[in-house]
Amino acid sequence: MKLTEITRSFSRKINLGNYETLDIFCSQKLEVPLLEAKKASKEAYEFCQREVMMSIKEIRAEQRKIKKPVKKRVPKIAEKSEADQSVADDLGRELKGLKFN
Repeated sequence: MKLTEITRSFSRKINLGNYETLDIFCSQKLEVPLLEAKKASKEAYEFCQREVMMSIKEIRAEQRKIKKPVKKRVPKIAEKSEADQSVADDLGRELKGLKFN
């Protein structure tokens, strides 16, 4: 019985944020009878794909645990000081005296 060697691999790059990427790679090497090569090749590829996708899922879950929610800053509305109110009152009086066409 003649044996053949099969090597299959699968990889993905994921963006971690902050301009960082992670390369996840899986490879499998088999020696199988020549008549079973096609089936073994497909199974090896599917195995590698599952392993990479499970790793990505675990990494994403870990990122969600670490990631803190971003709090939006809402500016406080400053109260008018007496000086601000005085200027506003003076301006209001001046505007009342003007006539607009």
